Amino acid sequence: MVFFGAALISLLSWYLARDPTLALVLLSVTDAVAILPTLRKVYRKPFEDSVTLFSINIARNAIGLFAFQIYTFSAVLYPAKNVFFNALLVVVMLIRRRLHGSYLKV
Repeated sequence: MVFFGAALISLLSWYLARDPTLALVLLSVTDAVAILPTLRKVYRKPFEDSVTLFSINIARNAIGLFAFQIYTFSAVLYPAKNVFFNALLVVVMLIRRRLHGSYLKV
């Protein structure tokens, strides 16, 4: 509920400031903070989530980044953030699985 409220605040800032870039940055920061509980879960229970799912999300967003003809901050921010945080989740998951003795379960 907190993250939903933060998203609504970012939309309100877009409406009041008439600046879509500010709203995009606020939404991206909210989304980045919202991934922290998932990161904590992946760290504590590395076998409960799918490496494949997060890897597909990395590939999907990376392909999207290469599809742009003109690179602007507003166009690149969201997919680049997704690539970074999904890659972070995969790396944490694989390291924690390895420390627990197996990383073969995908």
